[in-house]
Amino acid sequence: MIINELVSNTLKHAFSENQKGELRVTFRKMPDDLLRLTIADTGKGMPEGFDFEEADSLGMQLINALSNQLDAKLTLINEGGCTFILDFKPVH
Repeated sequence: MIINELVSNTLKHAFSENQKGELRVTFRKMPDDLLRLTIADTGKGMPEGFDFEEADSLGMQLINALSNQLDAKLTLINEGGCTFILDFKPVH
């Protein structure tokens, strides 16, 4: 659900009409046995001062709630587009 929400948000908001860009989704196991999900785009990025933890949008509230359920650390990098990184332990 997190992937779906972040990809949907990217497709809706990251690029202006007819603007070309990239969307990358990666999932890997890190050396410390954490799992890392990265969703990055080359779009316009978030507005300056955007705080994803305090966002009013239903989409960001859902992303935060799902991240909390996974006990994931959610990081936003707002440079050259937008990158969301979720680091979490495997769920057994």
